Amino acid sequence: MSSTISNSIEEKLIESKRIANLEPDLSMKMCTEALVLANKAGLTEKIGDCYIGMAFVARTKSDKSNILDYSFQALNEYKKVNSREGIAKAYNLVGIAYFYSAMYEEAIRYFTDGLEQIEKDEISNLHGSILNNIGEVYRESSMYPKALEYYEKAYDIAVDKDRKYYQATILGNIGEVHLLQDDHDMALEYLMKSFNILTEGNDLVSMGEVANKIGKAQLMIGNKDTAEEYFKRSLRILDKVENQFYKIDVLSNLAQTKEDPEESISLLKDAISTALGVGAKKKLSDLYGKVSLQYENVMDYRTALSYHKKFFLINQEIMNSNIRNKLEILNVEIKQLEEHQRLDQIKRTLEKDLEDNRKELEEVRKNNIILEKEAFEDELTEIPNRRSVNLQLKRLLANYIGKRNTLAVFMIDIDNFKDYNDNWGHSEGDNCLKKIADELQSIAGKRGDLAGRYGGEEFVYISKASCYEEALQIGEDIRMRISDLGLKYDKIDTNGPVTVSVGGVFGRTLDFTGFSQIMEMADKELYRSKSEGRNRSNVILFKTNNLPD
Repeated sequence: MSSTISNSIEEKLIESKRIANLEPDLSMKMCTEALVLANKAGLTEKIGDCYIGMAFVARTKSDKSNILDYSFQALNEYKKVNSREGIAKAYNLVGIAYFYSAMYEEAIRYFTDGLEQIEKDEISNLHGSILNNIGEVYRESSMYPKALEYYEKAYDIAVDKDRKYYQATILGNIGEVHLLQDDHDMALEYLMKSFNILTEGNDLVSMGEVANKIGKAQLMIGNKDTAEEYFKRSLRILDKVENQFYKIDVLSNLAQTKEDPEESISLLKDAISTALGVGAKKKLSDLYGKVSLQYENVMDYRTALSYHKKFFLINQEIMNSNIRNKLEILNVEIKQLEEHQRLDQIKRTLEKDLEDNRKELEEVRKNNIILEKEAFEDELTEIPNRRSVNLQLKRLLANYIGKRNTLAVFMIDIDNFKDYNDNWGHSEGDNCLKKIADELQSIAGKRGDLAGRYGGEEFVYISKASCYEEALQIGEDIRMRISDLGLKYDKIDTNGPVTVSVGGVFGRTLDFTGFSQIMEMADKELYRSKSEGRNRSNVILFKTNNLPD
């Protein structure tokens, strides 16, 4: 009878593990059913096996606290019957829970405890699994030589035990370490070995993950077309198993193969939607930062700022969440230990730290929003200030090094602004600056350009004009639109409306030597407009003679 029940439990646990990745809820239900049978039959070691099965399911859902909880319950059962292999399994999963919580010292401690439970003359699959997990910790800690040392030990065991698909997993891990060290050729060698093994089996999740890493290596080498092929292949594989988590990275990487910023942004937004669906906050942080930079590249600075704020806020949430997570992990450990009074004090201290941290983060968030505004926005006109304009122009040039994109930059100065201030006073002078800033912002908003205040009565306007004729028209439009505002120099209107002088430069980004050259040329044209009588727009066409069209 006991043998029949034991076999029934084993069958449920095997099936539960098989479907854990695809149907975690059903998998957990089967483990629970097996646990009921084991408890009724009083099979202590099988009870431990059931808890290990439940911890495994929790692992597929990255449910850290339940991985730890179930693993400790399994550990208690295995200790009753002194099952060294069972104890090693439990320690291994405890280490994984700590690893997922970025508590690397604790993870190494439990993995090492697991290794000590395995007989020295017994080189088992579990032995290899723990060695691989130690390698994972060292990789995440950027200790790459140590990571490779443990991966290679795990690989030797996988070869000795003829575990082909586990060999593929470790080869993929080794390839990733070489990728992190910028050793692209070696990375590709290991990743291709891994992928070729995986194509013979049915581990689609691992296959999709490795295809993504191959694409990343190809992208780093500069083979964009090949990289795109592997990223798309990875997406097709992951869609088959409906794995959303790994899909996030693939979409993000695929976005890097696109020359068109709109295509790149579209893919990144797909990745954001996927990350929101699975609650992947760390990945969201990276994606918000990338989308913000893409919007800067197309000079949509308002949208770029909105994504930058999302990037900032999600990072605050992650910091707070890390402390909450450590508190949850501690709560699980507390249930397993006997020194309740001392541990309760630790718990209360951590809870206080958590609350203090939450308040501190909130204060930092408020201060950073204020500082961000002060750093990049002109206080009077509320448009980008000199620092912001310089930064955006430098970034634009950096992104277009060696490319044939065109650019027009205009310096704009209010004519005879001192006369306006003398007649109306400084308060009205400020209102004049605001109205001109609003008009420039209006022109820029409709065209997708950037307007900023450079200081005093001087403004800058940056456009991705496609040709010299368009640049000439922009300069003239700015001049006329400001004149049409109808601002008067004096009450009796003897001097006509307030006007501006405009000086600009148009050229290809690859022709310019840098930011300073552009600003100097625009400033010279502004001086020419002033010297020719003001209320004029002059734009120079800049082109080097030694570069082909």
